[in-house]
Amino acid sequence: MNIPNLLSTMRLILSPTIIWLFLRDQTLMGYIIFGLAALTDILDGFIARKYNVRTKLGTVLDPLADKVLALSVLFTLAMKEIIPYWIPGILAVKEMIMVAGGLFLWNKGVVIPANIFGKVATASTYAAVLGSYVDRTIGLYGLILTVALSIVALFSYGRIFFKEKV
Repeated sequence: MNIPNLLSTMRLILSPTIIWLFLRDQTLMGYIIFGLAALTDILDGFIARKYNVRTKLGTVLDPLADKVLALSVLFTLAMKEIIPYWIPGILAVKEMIMVAGGLFLWNKGVVIPANIFGKVATASTYAAVLGSYVDRTIGLYGLILTVALSIVALFSYGRIFFKEKV
């Protein structure tokens, strides 16, 4: 397993740890570990591009780890009444659509890599979650922006999906 894929796997492993910390009211440590997990996303992409160690597995594993991390933390924040449930709800529906489309194309031998819209939406999610520690209002407005950016990303990927599907 290469280093970028290992970092994505670490993100998957850290997700339940972060949830556990939030549910045990160890909020600061949860945010710190979340921030470190978010950094692994930046690092794995940088290493994969710089050293050309992109793999088909990594093309799937990296966004999966991003989604598991983001959605698990967002639903946990909603459970803790830090953010409203509609935010992770909308993002979860968007991700289910993306996964269904991705699996359909995967079965046809096509993998759509992350694009700028998806990367910006993911970065926005990370920033907004961390912002919610500083101030709930900042986090809320950041997450509203994240929802909007995620919808733009969905339409961007949808356009690629319909182009590839034909």
